[in-house]
Amino acid sequence: MNTQIVNRRATFFFVGQLNFNESILSKYISEFSQLNLLPSVNKGLGIKITPNGIEPEEVISLDLKKMDETLKVSFGPNRVDIVSTKVDDCWESFNATILRISLILRNERLVFNRLALCANVSFSLDPGVGEQAYRILTNNDDHPVEWQIRKVIRTKFNDSILVNNVYTLSRNAVVVNDTDLSDKLILDLDFNTLSGTSVELIEAIQNSYWESTSAMIDDGIKHYISIFENKE
Repeated sequence: MNTQIVNRRATFFFVGQLNFNESILSKYISEFSQLNLLPSVNKGLGIKITPNGIEPEEVISLDLKKMDETLKVSFGPNRVDIVSTKVDDCWESFNATILRISLILRNERLVFNRLALCANVSFSLDPGVGEQAYRILTNNDDHPVEWQIRKVIRTKFNDSILVNNVYTLSRNAVVVNDTDLSDKLILDLDFNTLSGTSVELIEAIQNSYWESTSAMIDDGIKHYISIFENKE
């Protein structure tokens, strides 16, 4: 069985809403240039609620990415998403990137109220094992062609912060570019702190959350590997 982490993702959710102007954009573009990230600034239309009803407003978004697109940082109204698609990346390297970006954001006075660390994993099973995967996981004799299984486990980080550990495993019986993907399973892991966690608690775990959570994600991947390797 071949296992590959397709992408690693991290998200900072912050208090309030980020409104870009020329000065703020220039600061972020300058800071992120140290990571060799190239900027893309986009304008669009959003809506806002006023005493006079709903009115249109101009929305500016900022995306930064490496030339080869293996690392991308996207700014939303109240979140910043970091995505690495570098095949030979590792958690140690990705976590170091997260901390560098965290420092840039905190220096610009963004206050975080939620954190998320995620991974998308592809399992290429031996021929025929994909057909049996649903039964292996559920002990059910049904034979769905396509399926998705999702579970959410709630744990505590540092005995004080609740974290949703979300596992979503799916199979799609499709053919892409003459390649049959019916023996390929996709596992998405999303470990996120709960909405409503105090900003003081989030601030206190800034340097420890990423390393600890990435180790838990690796354990989750190994768990599914062990299930399917025993059946191949």
